[in-house]
Amino acid sequence: MKRRTRCGAVAVEMSLTLSIFLLFLFGTYELARASFLRHAAGAAAYEGARVGILPGASADDVTHAVQAAMRRSGARNTQITITPSVITNNTPKVKVTVRVPITDNTFFGRLFTRDVVTIGETELFREGSLDLGL
Repeated sequence: MKRRTRCGAVAVEMSLTLSIFLLFLFGTYELARASFLRHAAGAAAYEGARVGILPGASADDVTHAVQAAMRRSGARNTQITITPSVITNNTPKVKVTVRVPITDNTFFGRLFTRDVVTIGETELFREGSLDLGL
């Protein structure tokens, strides 16, 4: 007789425990995805800047390198800023900024974040642009 009265309590305990566990599991996944996107933006900015510092490189080359890196990470709606926008042989350094909206790249981002953007940025001197006087 005591066993029957306990069956309902087990179902309630299971539903509460399972819902908390699933919330924790999905929350952990979302935080890991956001962290991955932050690191992917930084790596893509670095790859783009590495292309941009080569002699003869153009801003289009940098853009293609960053887009390829971000495609590999699965990120959507990234914004790429290259400074200066026109790279010449006299350009001393190249700065690449990659912005990735977290809201557009996570499953539950729209519920918890509004307009949160992670930014990866790299600035490198171009090859041959430094005169160290050695």
